[in-house]
Amino acid sequence: MFALDWALPEATTRRERPRGRARAHAIRACIRECIGSASMDWLQHHGCHDNRQEGAVKELCEELATKTLGTPMRLRDLIRQVRAARTMAEERAVVDRESANIRENFRDDDSPWKCRNIAKLLYIHMLGYPAHFGQMECMKLVAQPRFTDKRIGYLGAMLLLDERSEVHLLVTNSLKNDLGGSTQFVTGLALCTLGSICSAEMCRDLANEVERLVKSSNTYLKKKAVLCAFRIIRKVPDLLEVFIPCTRALLNEKNHGVLIAAITLVTEMCERSPDVLDHFKRLVPNLVRILKNLLMSGYSPEHDVTGISDPFLQKEPKEAADDSNSPVKILRLLRILGKDDAKATEEMNDILAQVATNTETAKNVGNAILYETVLTIMEIRSESGLRVLAVNILGRFLLNPDKNIRYVALNTLLKTVSVDYQAVQRHRTTVVDCLKDPDVSIRKRAMELCFALINQTNIANMTKEILIFLETADPEFKADCASKMYIATERYSPASDWHLDTMITVLRLAGNYVPDEVVSCMIQLISSHAELQHYAAIALFRAATADAQQNAQPLLQVAFWTIGEFGDLLLVPINDESNRIDESDVLTLFEAVLPSTLTGLQTKCYAVTALTKLATRFGSTVDRIVALIKIHQAHIHLELQQRSVEFANLLAQPQRYLVASGWVRFCPAVFPTPGVPLPEALARGSCIATTMSRHLYIGTINARTLASRDKQTELELALDRIKCDVLAVQEARIVGCASFNLTSSGTLVFHSGGPTATHGVAFLLRPHLAGGAVFRGLSPRLATLLLPNQRLFLVCAYAPTSSYDDKEYDDFMDQVEAALRSAPRGHTPVLVGDLNCRVAREPGNERFVGESASPTPNSRGRTFTEVCVRNRLRIWNTFPKRRHGRIWTWRSPNGSTYHQMDFIAAPPSARVVNCGVVGRFDFNSDHRLVRMCLSLPDKVKHKRCRERRDLDRSAFTVNANLLASVPLARPNTAADAYRTIRAFTETAATDCWRPFNTPLPAKLPDRVSSLTSRTERKHKHGMLQRWEGA
Repeated sequence: MFALDWALPEATTRRERPRGRARAHAIRACIRECIGSASMDWLQHHGCHDNRQEGAVKELCEELATKTLGTPMRLRDLIRQVRAARTMAEERAVVDRESANIRENFRDDDSPWKCRNIAKLLYIHMLGYPAHFGQMECMKLVAQPRFTDKRIGYLGAMLLLDERSEVHLLVTNSLKNDLGGSTQFVTGLALCTLGSICSAEMCRDLANEVERLVKSSNTYLKKKAVLCAFRIIRKVPDLLEVFIPCTRALLNEKNHGVLIAAITLVTEMCERSPDVLDHFKRLVPNLVRILKNLLMSGYSPEHDVTGISDPFLQKEPKEAADDSNSPVKILRLLRILGKDDAKATEEMNDILAQVATNTETAKNVGNAILYETVLTIMEIRSESGLRVLAVNILGRFLLNPDKNIRYVALNTLLKTVSVDYQAVQRHRTTVVDCLKDPDVSIRKRAMELCFALINQTNIANMTKEILIFLETADPEFKADCASKMYIATERYSPASDWHLDTMITVLRLAGNYVPDEVVSCMIQLISSHAELQHYAAIALFRAATADAQQNAQPLLQVAFWTIGEFGDLLLVPINDESNRIDESDVLTLFEAVLPSTLTGLQTKCYAVTALTKLATRFGSTVDRIVALIKIHQAHIHLELQQRSVEFANLLAQPQRYLVASGWVRFCPAVFPTPGVPLPEALARGSCIATTMSRHLYIGTINARTLASRDKQTELELALDRIKCDVLAVQEARIVGCASFNLTSSGTLVFHSGGPTATHGVAFLLRPHLAGGAVFRGLSPRLATLLLPNQRLFLVCAYAPTSSYDDKEYDDFMDQVEAALRSAPRGHTPVLVGDLNCRVAREPGNERFVGESASPTPNSRGRTFTEVCVRNRLRIWNTFPKRRHGRIWTWRSPNGSTYHQMDFIAAPPSARVVNCGVVGRFDFNSDHRLVRMCLSLPDKVKHKRCRERRDLDRSAFTVNANLLASVPLARPNTAADAYRTIRAFTETAATDCWRPFNTPLPAKLPDRVSSLTSRTERKHKHGMLQRWEGA
């Protein structure tokens, strides 16, 4: 065989292959096809014309193969082969073969097919295969003078390079040269590449070049330079000051593309720095003027999008040139500038009303513009009429056939309830209709909004609609719906019996999806209302009897508990018209449920306990009760088996002993903690008093403001859904240093905001912790809270932001350190708050900073870490190691930056159960709640030392004989007999106690005793000799 056998047709077998001269012609044809007819003359010159010259042909082919690979495959052919692959193995084979050819071509520096190879390599990279070996070739193409080479080179750099690559440093010089190039298209390529792959070092090196291009008169370059500046500021916020001087002039640009880019840049700068925000607030009249000019401008066909002219900057229907325009980008900027600023809001109210009134909703673009307008109206301090107009727009969205628009409307209305409750109430009927929507996400948002709209006047109608929805709801809705329904009926129910009937219906419809907390709350409701117990026993018995399929285990649990506690009331008719219930009917229910395999273990435990109590309340059916209890004496579940055995043995005792011993007495009424409403107990997951819990939950969040009643209500409702006993709030913005109570939950609020309430910090304290609490406001940024019963000393801190210099931050940390050192002796100091810094785990602080800290610390983070190390405080929300998505506490408004800036620090000896970010906290803030769970130590009861006394038995015998002669009344019960015997013994022992004998001293060791005796003998012998001599 020789070199070109592979070129012969594959269908031919060995016997069919040409031989002799035919073989030579076939080889010559293959060579002609591979290297072209121009080389055939050279081949004939060497005499390779028959089968006797095969060696020469072989040598020729090997030489040609080493000299050139020929024309590479085109990109379209590669795509065609990849798509033709039937399996992943075939696709990998095609990609591997082509990657090898590309590598081989890269070795030839003079190859004219570099652009084609890079294009194929980028396609391979898009398929997910490794293409890093083409990075240097991209750098070579970038350095080429031709535009086509630069274009494919910069495209490859944007796709194949990242900050971790060493080749990334080589592109900086090429970018700098091209940014100063004479061709606008080359400069545009360099700006696009810089915005895509810029690192921090590259941004600092090329920021001045970009700033120069921002001032350029070429609109093509100016637009790209402004967008590049936007990416640079997002990457390195410290370079923000470089672009402030040239940004103001950009807002007067006539070109739409430059104006959109400029507004995007200004929006990012305002979100990054409060100082820049204050600077651009002075430009609100200019922005309003620009907006009005856009509104008055005519229709421009070059910016048309589905009949609307430039919806990203302005809107105008093609049919009517006099309709309003709506600048989406400008609206977003106005929303940021007008937040918490009454003057700026006043200047933009008129234009917002015009946009909201005249914008049509026939196209989706118009709906998007109206949505941005609604968000702007609700975010700023707009007047009430404008807010009503915005809510009406959302109401029209609910009637839109597009389900995405309906979902957006429901989501926005849910956030708007706390701002304008009455305006949202007008659309209650439309919201209720959304409960029947086929889309599951719309039904979920509609259910949440329905519960938010319930009040004391519409509780009956809303409950009826929600129960209809619950009957056919998906299983994932039933648990949440049952919990929210109990909270709503507890707050707004007109009567206790209506509350009970509604919850029985909820238990029946929700079935086994009812949470255990609702069962506990139902038991608490019945036990705490004496007038409800008779009616509850009968109603629950009938509901349990009707549930023959046993689909509602929580209903059976509540029914069995009620029947066991108030079984005697069950036998009494509630009125003359009701049917009488006898003991046999009750036991028939237990006989149907208890042996069934459909009954859960927890329900069976309720049933066995209820039967044991019924044994003292029923008279003629005790044998049936005992037989039912003994059914599970050999059950595999240990607790149920233990209950059956012990209760059966207990019922074997005499009836009077059971009553006297108190084993089957009535359960006392369960009342919530004073000041703590039942909805909070439900949200906490337990209905017993929270003082019984040995865990304390401490949280911190930057609320941005709590000055308005709406924000306080929003935070109060959010706290009702989680476990949080103490909440430290930064930027509360409440004037003065005082305290007040939240009306619905009784939560105590301590605040320190100063006379202007510029910043302000606050503590929200649950009522059961308020006893003995001492609050001290040190400044609008710093406050302390002493909890003597829990032996805790909390310090709430709100550190200066990046707009303040480092000296002010260091002075503030000195104040924090002084506050920490003022903690009383024996109290655990806990530092919580928004420290506005990024900490990292570095050598030397591993004990105090965990692996979940930020990977990029700053100087202020190191200052805060030093304070924690000096005061022996561990930053607990950096322990243990978590992924980045679960550690960040602050997010920029545009969602591009995430940082960990809120911390909870406590000594390493603190008994911390868990500490981290609470992901689902329904409060509108750009910060997330950080919460720590502390395990409180059990209280140690110190016994008072009493003088040890001994009983004078002879005196006690005399007194007992004297008392025995006095006749005593015959006791009726065992308890009376026990009390009589105890009184007799205590009376006889009076004046018979004497001090206990003083114990002997401890015995000395033998060696010490012998030495002491020898010393005494010597001393005595010496004294005797001196006496005789005298």
